[in-house]
Amino acid sequence: MEAQFLTSTPSQEIDIHLYPMLRLVLMLIIGISLGYSFYASIPCYVWAFLLLTSLLTSLFLSRKKLGQSLCVFALLVSLGGFLASFSYSKLGIKLPRGKRLYNAVLLTEPIQHGKVMQADMLILTQKVPLKIKASILRDTITQHYSTLHLADGVQLYGELQHPTNFINSHFDYAEYLKLHGYGAELFIFDSQWQIAKVSLAPMNIVDRTLLRANVLRQKYAKLLKTTLNESQLAVVSAMMLGDKSYISKSLKDDYSITGASHVLALSGLHLSIIYAILWMLLTSLGNILTLFKRKELKNLFLLLTIWAYVFLVGFSPSVVRSALMLSVYSFIALLGRDKMSLNTLAVAAFCILLYDPLTLFDVSFQLSFSAVASILLFYPIFNAWFCSDFFIKHKWLLWFPQMVAMTLSAQIGTAPLVAFYFSKFSTYFLLSSFVAIPCTTIILYAGVTFFAFMWFAPLQWLAIEVLSFTTIFLNTSLHWLATLPKASISIHHLTILQVILIYFMLLILLMLTTFFGRRIKFR
Repeated sequence: MEAQFLTSTPSQEIDIHLYPMLRLVLMLIIGISLGYSFYASIPCYVWAFLLLTSLLTSLFLSRKKLGQSLCVFALLVSLGGFLASFSYSKLGIKLPRGKRLYNAVLLTEPIQHGKVMQADMLILTQKVPLKIKASILRDTITQHYSTLHLADGVQLYGELQHPTNFINSHFDYAEYLKLHGYGAELFIFDSQWQIAKVSLAPMNIVDRTLLRANVLRQKYAKLLKTTLNESQLAVVSAMMLGDKSYISKSLKDDYSITGASHVLALSGLHLSIIYAILWMLLTSLGNILTLFKRKELKNLFLLLTIWAYVFLVGFSPSVVRSALMLSVYSFIALLGRDKMSLNTLAVAAFCILLYDPLTLFDVSFQLSFSAVASILLFYPIFNAWFCSDFFIKHKWLLWFPQMVAMTLSAQIGTAPLVAFYFSKFSTYFLLSSFVAIPCTTIILYAGVTFFAFMWFAPLQWLAIEVLSFTTIFLNTSLHWLATLPKASISIHHLTILQVILIYFMLLILLMLTTFFGRRIKFR
């Protein structure tokens, strides 16, 4: 299904000149990278001066094409640098010294890690609400910790600490927390907290809405918990609700080793399937209700539903990217234009980076966009190679070469990043895809049926049976693949420069392939 939305036909020509947004977003990315890398040496006001200067210069050189292009380049680079520098400066919060009493609200359900309970909290007694990682020592006698839940108000007594890295670890945990909006860590004993009524007035409307969405998501997860066992719940909850809290380490390892982790993270695959389900439902309703026969109203309802779902699952970068692309897809579809292209992807990236430039350094953002970009670029080539006359003659078998082409395309785009961040490469990714993608499709169809027809017991029972059988088959199959020899190859000491060079070589390979195939024009 994702291939249907994201890919063009193999014979379609790619004209570089038709993708202005791609060039603009690349300039913005360069600026964000420079602003983040040279934050200490180039302050925010310098980027603001460069931005203003490039803007004024562009007004004087508006009639000269070369000068105008250079000004646009300077303008977007300066804008990216300013946004990154300004956003990063806001993360440097000065914490109060010593132990203090704080009012807070839980943003996540507490999760047990050994002797402590960990949860994300929002400190509400600061001038600006402060998001923290809290660790609470468990009292196994009174089990006081068991009374603490998502959205509870609490009073805490302790000292806020700046995030620190783990000993003997190359992963920059402190920077990771900082980029994801965490301003501090807090460790407290069981006697240093209590449930209390707190005012949510310091929270903005978006944060309050997301908190309510988290509560609703937890209710849906509890509903699934009554009918599914732990391993089944972990998969369904992750795929449907974006809640990975139920995933065990062993299950996570199986999916990681086999290269199927992407099906547990909400992405374009999941959203495009849900989009297709809703489209079919509305098309069927169109035969009954005249309202849904109009394309404009159908697309509007679809987009409202999709964005409501994005709120429900918590605005992860991959889901927002997919929702933006589907929004552009629906709009362009009404105009009768080419629906999906690099330009559409670039529009989604540009919007996300304008809102939060530091999202660029989020792993899920990088993997999501690199996968889709790679599919858009490489899928037509692989599809043309694999779709032989035999498959064209037997159209019911076309899904096989198309899935191979899409899987290889996505793997080419994400493999360098996976090797860099996780130091591994999954050798059986193609086999796992043939199991994971069809199972994911079935799980999403059954999951939507379960929640949409809760009032109809027989259909709900059938959905649960399908969910149970499919998740058991999926988990068992991936566990078997994970136990095969050399299921995962370790790759150590890959540098950023090496990753950039790999992508540069892939780009050259793409250019050579498409040039000789006469499917690309250079302008």
